[in-house]
Parts: sequence; structure tokens; C-alpha cells
Amino acid sequence: ASWGRFLQGIVFNDPRIGTAYRGNASERRTQHPTLPWSGAEDFLHDGAVGDFKCFELDNFTWTHDAATEGWDRLKTDCPDIAWQGVSGCVLHGLTRFELILYVPYLADLELIIQEARELDDKRFNWINYAEQEELPYLLPNTHYPDLSKFVFEIPEEDKAYLVERVEKSTELLNV
Repeated sequence: ASWGRFLQGIVFNDPRIGTAYRGNASERRTQHPTLPWSGAEDFLHDGAVGDFKCFELDNFTWTHDAATEGWDRLKTDCPDIAWQGVSGCVLHGLTRFELILYVPYLADLELIIQEARELDDKRFNWINYAEQEELPYLLPNTHYPDLSKFVFEIPEEDKAYLVERVEKSTELLNV
């Protein structure tokens, strides 16, 4: 979790992302107007709810492969990510979910370790002491790019299904 949190700051400053991406998660939670349901997306961008994922290598490749295949495969193989996107779309009244995946290249690890040292935040001290082999990284010229963006149009039936599940859960909890 701390690896992903740390890398999100690096991704937000990556020129390939652009200045329109700015984080929201620590700023506020969005509350559903009638249900006991809230969420905090990583970002809102161009009419989409967004989420950054900076995983260990196995999760990164699994999620990247699923996202590359499309919404249905992401929903099947990575349901926690997919339904988090649906939830954000319902809470914000939007129809699109943007997923950004990042794992650094080996050549970027030295800079990442240096940034962790300069930040001097106890949550990330372990990065300062890690050997490069202990951190997740990609080799250049492999199948996976270090940074990938996927945008999914969320089907109305998925949003309706999630609302129905939250309503039923609320009924059960209030009994």
C-alpha cells in the first residue's frame, strides 16, 4: 500500500500524464444522496472517475492484461477495481472510469529511491533501504509499458446492479 501511495505522487508529476490530472482522494469523500454509501476516487478527469494502481509486478501484469481485453474481462478478473470504478461513477453521476497503471522501469528506481530519501516520510523509509532487486520494476522493451491508461464506458446495468446491491445491504443492516 505504501509503495502505491508513494508512486502515485510520482505519476501525478509525470509529464506523460499532463497537468489536468490532480488527486482527490485525500481531499474529500463523495456521499451518495440517499444511501449510506461514500467513496474517494483518486482523481476526476475529463468527465471520468479515475483510479491509479501502482502494484507489485504480478498484480500489475494481471490487471494490465485484463484491462487490455476490455471491461468485461476487468470485471471478471479484477472485480475489486471494476466495482470501485462503478461505485465512483454512481457517486459522481458519470459514465466513464479511467484506470491508470504504473510500474517503474529498472532505470527509474534510483531516482525513486532518491525521491523517497528527500521526502523524509516515515511511511516510505523502507524504500530508502531497499535494494533495487527488492522493488517491483519492468525491464525496457518488454510487453508491458511502465504507464498505461484505460478508459471504460460503464454500462448502465452495472451501475443499476450496484445500487440495488447497496439498497439490499442497507435493508439487511437496518433489520
